[in-house]
Amino acid sequence: MELQATLSDEELACFSELFRPPIAVPSTIDGSEHYLSVSTEIPKVLGDILGKAKMTLLAEVGHYKLWFPVFLERDELGQFNPSLGTPEVLDIRGGERSWRLRGKGDIQLIDDDSQHMVDVLSLSSSGMTLNLGSQGEIPMFRHYSEHSCRYGKLVLPEGENMRISFTPIRFSDGIMAATISLEPGQQARLRQFLFDEHKHKYLHLYQKPSC
Repeated sequence: MELQATLSDEELACFSELFRPPIAVPSTIDGSEHYLSVSTEIPKVLGDILGKAKMTLLAEVGHYKLWFPVFLERDELGQFNPSLGTPEVLDIRGGERSWRLRGKGDIQLIDDDSQHMVDVLSLSSSGMTLNLGSQGEIPMFRHYSEHSCRYGKLVLPEGENMRISFTPIRFSDGIMAATISLEPGQQARLRQFLFDEHKHKYLHLYQKPSC
């Protein structure tokens, strides 16, 4: 494994001891193999999403890649203790992109300007699609143009909400696609929500192999 030059000798020793070459774990569900590996190069598409992590742990599970940010902290004895953050889930079918959760009418966006609420049809760490109605005539979007940044509140199931900015990139048949941006703390919370939903939806991929 190739480590960044910005790591100290102690950090290098810590990771050399903790991590081994990629591991293949047979799946008890479909016979495919799941892989674990460590990388010091964070994919460009994940840089903003994963924040200040210097390296990542990659788990390949079925059709998905789970990129776990790895952080190093010193304990009271001065020893390095690595910890894993919440992963970003990439769907690798047809290319690599952040996994999208399909909305079931339980995720909404409230626009700052109009306070109008619309359903979120799909949501990922970096984007979303919104249901504007069959004609796309909801007042809050009537004068929107592509690539103009807007602000609003994303409302998750159980009423949890978070501040986001969003930029429309495409309109089609009453559906708007937009990129989204959140503050680091909110970004991490959204990533946790999406990861929890992915585990719930694909529980079989996370089950431990039976002996």
